[in-house]
Amino acid sequence: MNDARLTMRLPGEYLSFARDYAREREMTLTDLVIGYIKRLKESMSVKSQLPPSVSEMVGIIPSGKEDPIEEYHDHLMERYA
Repeated sequence: MNDARLTMRLPGEYLSFARDYAREREMTLTDLVIGYIKRLKESMSVKSQLPPSVSEMVGIIPSGKEDPIEEYHDHLMERYA
């Protein structure tokens, strides 16, 4: 992977919060940003696989399963079986 540098301008209160948040979790700001971007990327791929009515609700209800497609299938089977 090729790393690249990024300079960002943030309001001071957001930067302070991000530093404190990362420090409490023993991580760097870089790790914090990378983790957030990974979650955004994953949520976009999950949402594209689900029906629109379900993708609007992704993240609202905690999931106990790894695969949201399987969870939706199980829901349909329970409802219409």
